[in-house]
Amino acid sequence: MRNLSTQKKENNLNYYWNPLKNEIDSKAVIGVDAIIHLAGASIISHKWTEARKKVIVDSRVKGALLLAQACKQENQKIQHYITASGIGYYGNGEDKLLTELDDAGKSFAAQVCQKWETSALAFNTIANQTSIIRIGIVLSSEGGFWAEMKKLAKFKILSPLGSGRQYISWIHITDLCKIFKAIIENKIPSGTYNAVSSEPLSNNVLTKAIIKAYRSPGWLPNVPSFLLKIVLGERADELLNGQNASNAKLLKNGFKFEYEHLHKAIENIK
Repeated sequence: MRNLSTQKKENNLNYYWNPLKNEIDSKAVIGVDAIIHLAGASIISHKWTEARKKVIVDSRVKGALLLAQACKQENQKIQHYITASGIGYYGNGEDKLLTELDDAGKSFAAQVCQKWETSALAFNTIANQTSIIRIGIVLSSEGGFWAEMKKLAKFKILSPLGSGRQYISWIHITDLCKIFKAIIENKIPSGTYNAVSSEPLSNNVLTKAIIKAYRSPGWLPNVPSFLLKIVLGERADELLNGQNASNAKLLKNGFKFEYEHLHKAIENIK
């Protein structure tokens, strides 16, 4: 396996690239059978200025185009191109069960996902198969969402957001990796998939489960939507919008989850 990094390291596993500067060591793609494009600037961590929004989009779209450019430069054909996306593609789905056939939303995050997915067209003449993986909230002991929630729970300041009724569709990191592996090994067909567990939960229920997992006493009032919007601006929508995403397509194609339900996932990562 080879990794691309914005840090210049001289070894056989890490290769330099910088999508925002249109720079890549094209030798990284020589002899490669599959490319998984996961890279992209954080959507939620910084204020959404126009400059920041451009970085968020360019880090994803220019990354895909740069990878395609490297393949063409080295005359490298591949079997699989897999691009990440997110269930934010659907915008605010409210209570609707969302499948891969549903239309994109209109939020900024939805627009980002659409542009990222469209960038995969650059591989039409390079890859034999192209897949799009719309990823839910990833649960992992190594960081990300769960690490932040764990920290808040231990400090006894974790509480639901807004109404708390918005759906959160999640996936354990092990199952996400298994999806990529299953596509590369042709165990499931290429295509577009919602990478989520079988148990989407409301923000209220998930918050309560995290508090219980860390025996954090007390239950704080929900953080009001208006307060989140004052503090975070447009980014608050990403916390207040919900997506009840279906994984039926994965299951129909024979994919087996290790962590379909939250209690088992929590036991593994807490």
